[in-house]
Amino acid sequence: EFTGAFGLMLRIQDDDGNELRFGGKLGRFFRHNYSISSRGGRARIPLRTAIHASYDIAVNENIRITPQAIYQNIGDFSELTLQARARVPFNKEKEFYLLPGLGYRLGDAAQLLLGIQSKQLRVSLAYDLTTSSLVAANQTAGAVELALAWVIRINKEPEVSKRIFCPRF
Repeated sequence: EFTGAFGLMLRIQDDDGNELRFGGKLGRFFRHNYSISSRGGRARIPLRTAIHASYDIAVNENIRITPQAIYQNIGDFSELTLQARARVPFNKEKEFYLLPGLGYRLGDAAQLLLGIQSKQLRVSLAYDLTTSSLVAANQTAGAVELALAWVIRINKEPEVSKRIFCPRF
């Protein structure tokens, strides 16, 4: 079933190449009913919101550091995650970078982040180590998350009209 989502992101870059990103998402507009069991017991899916802010800082000509914060809310549950990631060149000629980082989901888990990035592909792996009372439920196993992003660019030459407009006519 379609649930619907809407998001916006603002990107501001200064003269030094540092970039501020701020965005948000509202999801699950069409909050249909769902049931976890086949016996009924229907419930309504709550609206989901997320807010993200990050600042990409050039440490030197090669290394960038990106601190970020992510706030998410769904129904009565909310969480705040703070992370910092570096972008270190592995093969500068081929624009291939390593993305090591650390994070902490307040009151719940420490995060170890590792990724690679090329011109079009980004692969990230995260390991969440539970630090809350939920550690008994997962027996300190934590969780592993994998993310893939493929950027498709379509470079199209703009069609520019060669007419000259004179406002006096």
